[in-house]
Amino acid sequence: EGIAESNKLVYKNSLWGVTLERIYTMVTASFLDEENNDNGVPPPPSAPQQKPNYQKVLRRTISLILPPCLILSTILSTSTTHPFLNKLRWLTTNCADDGPGPYISVDQAKSNMPGIIKATNRKEPSHVSLCRELIQRHQMDMNGVTPVTTFVKTEDPAVCTDWAAPHYSLMEMMASSVLGRMGERLKMSYTHNCRQTHPSAADIGGGPDLNLAFDSTTIQQIFPDSGLVMEGDNLNIHDVVQLCKGCLSEFQATTQTALEQMTLGHKTHQCLLFPGSADYVGTRHLQSGTVFPLRDLLPTVRDRIQYAATEYNKLAHAPTEEHKSGVIIYLDEMTLAMPFYIYSKFIPPYVSTITVLGTPRCATTRLPSGELCIDHGRALREFFSTFYPSTETRFDIAASTAAAYSRAVLSKSLICPPGTVTCLLPSLGKSGDSHAVVVETPARSGTYHWFESFGEDLKPNIILVEVTEEMLGNRVSDSVTVLMTDPEVREDGCDSLRGKMGYWAADDEYGMLAMTKAKMRGREVEIASDVKMSRNFKPMEESYRSSYLEEEDTSDEALAYKWVETAFPTCQLDQLTLGGLCHIVEMLEIKRIFFVGDALQAQMVLSFWALVNLDDYPGHKTMGAWNRVIDCPNPYNNGQPFELVFVRNDNLNGNIEAEVTQDTINFPWINNYASYAGRTLLVASTGAHQHQEATYQAAVDNFVTMMDELNRQDDIVVYRTSAPGHRDCSESTSGRTDTVGVDQFMNYNHFIHGKLQQRDRNRLIHTPSVTNEWFTPAFSSSFATISATSSSTPPSTPVNIRLMDVYPMTLLHPHGREGLSKGDRSKLLHDCQHDYLPGPPDGWNHLLFTTLVDLVSEERIGHRHPYWE
Repeated sequence: EGIAESNKLVYKNSLWGVTLERIYTMVTASFLDEENNDNGVPPPPSAPQQKPNYQKVLRRTISLILPPCLILSTILSTSTTHPFLNKLRWLTTNCADDGPGPYISVDQAKSNMPGIIKATNRKEPSHVSLCRELIQRHQMDMNGVTPVTTFVKTEDPAVCTDWAAPHYSLMEMMASSVLGRMGERLKMSYTHNCRQTHPSAADIGGGPDLNLAFDSTTIQQIFPDSGLVMEGDNLNIHDVVQLCKGCLSEFQATTQTALEQMTLGHKTHQCLLFPGSADYVGTRHLQSGTVFPLRDLLPTVRDRIQYAATEYNKLAHAPTEEHKSGVIIYLDEMTLAMPFYIYSKFIPPYVSTITVLGTPRCATTRLPSGELCIDHGRALREFFSTFYPSTETRFDIAASTAAAYSRAVLSKSLICPPGTVTCLLPSLGKSGDSHAVVVETPARSGTYHWFESFGEDLKPNIILVEVTEEMLGNRVSDSVTVLMTDPEVREDGCDSLRGKMGYWAADDEYGMLAMTKAKMRGREVEIASDVKMSRNFKPMEESYRSSYLEEEDTSDEALAYKWVETAFPTCQLDQLTLGGLCHIVEMLEIKRIFFVGDALQAQMVLSFWALVNLDDYPGHKTMGAWNRVIDCPNPYNNGQPFELVFVRNDNLNGNIEAEVTQDTINFPWINNYASYAGRTLLVASTGAHQHQEATYQAAVDNFVTMMDELNRQDDIVVYRTSAPGHRDCSESTSGRTDTVGVDQFMNYNHFIHGKLQQRDRNRLIHTPSVTNEWFTPAFSSSFATISATSSSTPPSTPVNIRLMDVYPMTLLHPHGREGLSKGDRSKLLHDCQHDYLPGPPDGWNHLLFTTLVDLVSEERIGHRHPYWE
């Protein structure tokens, strides 16, 4: 593709041009030989001259070039700045692309980026020239003198091509656009004209500069030339003149020494567009009545940013699904490192891609800890690849701010670590169902509270999270230590970490305790008489379970296993016991625990019953629905009992009559749940009986809708994810192959994660706040004032449904034994989905109990964590 006619001039005088031409000629000749007669004899002279099929030639060319490219891409990942190897690196990066790509190596970032003109050698800033002229012409107009000459200003090319300070440069251009618009009546105009500074100006939208080994197009060069439109009448020429006077005073007070020491990429504010210094704006709201042009320009600014992002989308080379379910984490030289548990609260497991996107300066600058920014980016990538094993993870250094802005704006989720200046304007460009998570800290005064003065307009698309400097761990000298920092307290982040990075350890003491209870851990064997005849159900005899244990209980596989958190020890699971449960029930004022779901939910209830050391399991007498009163020993819960309920309903539907078929069992439950007056812990799950994604999604949608319609805001609603059955086991109790595989369970869980994520974003929008309706503190113990759920929550507020993700830990369980059941002829059949020995369901219950323990701390301070907080 590199020698297509439109690009030939770039290569024809180079070694690469000659080489590619020879390859092209060789492949074309080879193709023409193959097009000859089968016996290899060329066509007769009278036959018309054959022309090559260029599409096939192109495919053949790529097939020859691509394998060496892949090999070279591995070899050239090592550090080198040799020009010849830089050419090789370009080829390996762009074999299948239309010209140079926007991503570069570390060495290219250090040595090959285009030069930047220092502030001391630049022209007078455009806003200064325009301000000086506007003040003079405004004074003439006030004196009744009409300006005669036209004042035309374009942007300094040094600003247009500055890849290191895109935020400062765009703020400068937008400020000058305001001045040009305000001065139109006085014969003033401003057009940034940055597109003309690009080597491919005739075809910008772009196109990279084909004379470079990579694309370094800036966001300034693709930013629309059209002027910015003011919102309402909040801005007038008199206000702008006063702002201009402040800008001129600031400019005149800037010494040559200050200019030489100035790093434009660190500047977050602009004297006219965003008045006030970083320290001023970072400590409080702009005062009521303060002129704030960027706020008045917000709709137009967002539109222009989105337009530029969309225009450059094709050349940004983003992953295909990034706009639907991808995450961008933007790093620049001002970024502060933060622990992984903060990231994990905002990156759900279902995302398709996670890209750590670094600026070229990230390759050369050090974080406050002394570590290179680039090393932090690499550590993030490695950690994400471990924590999200099914997600594509990348670390890209973007030479083109046009490409970087495009991906940041169009991605589903953008995460801005504290202090990341380059991330501010892309966050403004988020729209629709995409969002930005902006983490702020007083340690970076320039970005701290930068969005606060915009008011409610940005709230649906920007989530602001405030963290303390102590939480960031920036006194530590390496990324791994920072990333692995434990949450300060468990309820401040463990909910998104548990059950994902750890292992199952054999626990003899716990195993022996579990074995003494295991005889009753069989499947429910008796069916309610009113439904027995309507379903061809094959029960497992309880007596078989006993003999099975007697035969197997001395083997290693019979031992119980305990989940051990390795990455974040603070987040270890608490062990469910009756005393502990009664204490939590008292603290949370829970009067009833209600389980509803399919056969796997029945397994969880069976495990729950055994773990709290109760006898005479009700499930052995009915497979459909039961409730029992559980007595609490003194002094727990003041000796008061609570109710335990289970209803088998495979689809979580709201049916009124029992529905029992060959494939599903749905006993009615919704009226029982809704009619109870006390606070209820509802634990729901489905999945194993949903053999199509559409039916699973419909079941979940219906369940969520019912929860919202009932609007039991005081209840604790937990939804447990599903997990596939045992490894190397494909035969179910009915003798058929399991129709719900690992990938399908993963898709089910991704769907519920995404649905609850969106609901909790809605909760953040609708939830009233004690003192500040804008900010969302993510970590309850770190703040004196935090968002609180109103006691009179309006029906429009979604019910808080907590997700309990058991999928990762279940897949890791080493010896979860499949169950055995008897067929019609008493033949033992493998049951791939269920566990009859102590197994994963025990871990699910310990995880549920631990969630309740953490909830006690949350409710003590009047705050209940939504999923996306």
